[in-house]
Amino acid sequence: MHRASGMMRHAVYSRVPEYVKRFARPILRFRQNYWSKSYCQSGEDLILSLAFYSLGISRPTYLDIGAHHPEYLSNSALFCE
Repeated sequence: MHRASGMMRHAVYSRVPEYVKRFARPILRFRQNYWSKSYCQSGEDLILSLAFYSLGISRPTYLDIGAHHPEYLSNSALFCE
């Protein structure tokens, strides 16, 4: 079963235009590294992190005012790691 699914994935991927692959590679790489580390209710920290990653900002500077809890539903806890 795994071999068949791998062959199917390769068949589909080989038909994707190169400009789409160039666009998707950073997003897929980002997803592999950060997807499971969200502290927010709706993934807002992942959206910000993707924006910073796309701009080449590895350690953003921010000011967190009025936070209820340092990690629970925090939009900035991901950047403290």
